[in-house]
Amino acid sequence: MSAPSNPWPRCARRLALAWALWAPWSPPFAHELAAHRLTLVVHAERSVQAQWHLDWADVLRDLSAPDEAPAGYLFRVASEPASALEPPLARLRALVESQWQLHTPEGEALRLVRWQWPSASELHEALQQQAAQQALGEHVHGGHGPVVRAEAQAPAPVRQLRMTLPAALERALVVSYRPQQRWVEAGAPQTLSFVP
Repeated sequence: MSAPSNPWPRCARRLALAWALWAPWSPPFAHELAAHRLTLVVHAERSVQAQWHLDWADVLRDLSAPDEAPAGYLFRVASEPASALEPPLARLRALVESQWQLHTPEGEALRLVRWQWPSASELHEALQQQAAQQALGEHVHGGHGPVVRAEAQAPAPVRQLRMTLPAALERALVVSYRPQQRWVEAGAPQTLSFVP
């Protein structure tokens, strides 16, 4: 007896067809709601850790099919094989790694290393889940899929950094902080400060 086949491609094709028939009468999706988020955390005075939470469907559509409706693109790529995401993912990776820049206030560039990108199959699975949620009418925000990570070491303790955002991402919400940590003993009230 053979293993049951994956019903997703057939289902996704039907969803894509339904979307194609419904899209001309649907209200436009708000492109401005796409949310790329970047979190920069400074540890041990000089170590900068970065996490990108991207709206994958939006950024990949902008790179490979900018004239296609956002939801139509999402349903189409969700129904295609994961390997179809490899070229736009490679292009995005090259753009982000070459264009995203962090500099000290004195102008010294920080070298970003230890990049961690999702595989095309991980990304494809996240896009399939997003398409399924959207098909069910759930409100779906981008930026909940796989995370991109990178690190940098500054030559001196980090107080400020200048950043240049990659053009492919257009804009991003940036959260930056230096966590405060200390041991707290049970039974003794402690005051925690949230002001730098």
